[in-house]
Amino acid sequence: MVRASNNVGDGAWSQQKTDSIRTIAPGQLTDFAVASVSSSEIRMTWQPTSYSNDCRDTGYSVQYTLVNRDQCQVVEDSPKDASYSDSGTSLSSTLSGLLPYSTYSISVTAVNDAGPGESVTQVITTGPSPPTYIPLVTSSAGVETNSLTFTWDAVPCGQIRGDGLHYQYRLGKDNTPIVDSMSTTSYSIAFENLTACSEYWFMVRASNNVGDGSWSQQKTDSIDEVTYDVTCLHSDRPLLFQSRQNNTEVSMTDQINLFKTQLSKTLDVLSPGQLTDFAVASVLSSEIRMTWQPTSYNNDCRDTGYNVQYTLLNRDQCQVVEDSPKDASYSDSGTSLSSTLSGLLPYSTYSISVAAVNDAGPGESVTQVITTGASRKPN
Repeated sequence: MVRASNNVGDGAWSQQKTDSIRTIAPGQLTDFAVASVSSSEIRMTWQPTSYSNDCRDTGYSVQYTLVNRDQCQVVEDSPKDASYSDSGTSLSSTLSGLLPYSTYSISVTAVNDAGPGESVTQVITTGPSPPTYIPLVTSSAGVETNSLTFTWDAVPCGQIRGDGLHYQYRLGKDNTPIVDSMSTTSYSIAFENLTACSEYWFMVRASNNVGDGSWSQQKTDSIDEVTYDVTCLHSDRPLLFQSRQNNTEVSMTDQINLFKTQLSKTLDVLSPGQLTDFAVASVLSSEIRMTWQPTSYNNDCRDTGYNVQYTLLNRDQCQVVEDSPKDASYSDSGTSLSSTLSGLLPYSTYSISVAAVNDAGPGESVTQVITTGASRKPN
């Protein structure tokens, strides 16, 4: 209302007029801070704007946007809305289900009846976690009789989940690791100087600075360890992939028992080595008996037979002979092997050779030159 006045007095008041002041949007939030960060969660807190009347904050808009996935892929994502919880004088919002080791842009805006105020924004990276990706052993190449090479696929972007990505691997024979938890940043590893005709198993897992992932090829209900079979085959046969279940055949450590998928491959067999303990057991005028021990292989690459050959070199110690080798039979007496050459000439010199044989063929011969005994009188 309003009225006119002078030195004499006041006039009448005007008719009463009513009006209101328009609502203004809130200001920027204060004390916006990150309260805690984990690998999948970010919690933020803030204080309301300074308005304390009917223009005060009536709510808050919280939005977050993925900016960089796993620190290896820049993302152009759309903002997502998030709920928030009002704890009275302090306001907070917890974002859950986030990707580990990934960067988010988080904005909070106060809202009232006039609309949203000015946003406050922070860029925050979630914490790391161990890798979840289980490497797949896809092939083994460069196979030789004493060398195995294993390869596996790399951890893809989105499952690295931390700094210092590397791989741990194990190579073992029977139930015992030969190489245990060695580390590499490559996707392939070669092992040399292995034993032919032996079975090896191999496992790999991804690790980072936070921890280790699961070992390769884990499944449930049944257990196949990752193995490498070195079996005896002819050298001209192709290398084979095969899969089999060993859960009732092999009792391995608890960690090895996690691994299911078997990768097996066949190596060419080595031919036998040289016989040991080749000796002359007895010599008569018409007979020579020899004994020997088998080669060191005692599995599927063991000796499967023996070639015994003899050649006449000098007849009656008076005639050098250029004779062709002759084959001789042999008798296997168990752990000791022997061959008896009969019908030989008295007082004559023979060259006698014995070679072990398996599916790959004959090994290296061992040879002795022996002279038969003299007879009692000339004939």
